[in-house]
Amino acid sequence: MSEPIEELHDFTLKIYCGYRSWPDDIEHYCQVTYPAFGSQEPITVDYTHSPGTLDTFIRRAAQDIIAYMKDPEEWVEKYIAHSSDEWRKLKQAQERLEEYRKEIEEYQQAIAHDEGRLKEYETKVAELQAKLGAEPDKN
Repeated sequence: MSEPIEELHDFTLKIYCGYRSWPDDIEHYCQVTYPAFGSQEPITVDYTHSPGTLDTFIRRAAQDIIAYMKDPEEWVEKYIAHSSDEWRKLKQAQERLEEYRKEIEEYQQAIAHDEGRLKEYETKVAELQAKLGAEPDKN
């Protein structure tokens, strides 16, 4: 029986939501702080920057929370890509650069290993063909 594939996320969100009311005015609050991911700092999103009611802000936050719960890494990447925070973008780009360098290094090591195995079997096939007096296979 094979092992199950698991992808579990354990995180704590800080949600600040509500309103403050005066006789002639109302102020809404709807912020969510998403936890640090990788080397990124926590991200606080204020959902009241665009027009709407408290229900509208809560729905926007809920959609983001759902997306975050499904794939925190993808959510953070998309948030940073659309952010105006150039330092976060730089940090993310540096992380991706390092990840791809490591990945390429692993591929190069695998290729070197496979090339060694290929030469080993070419030699073995040539020796056996010579031993048997068979014509070398021209593959």
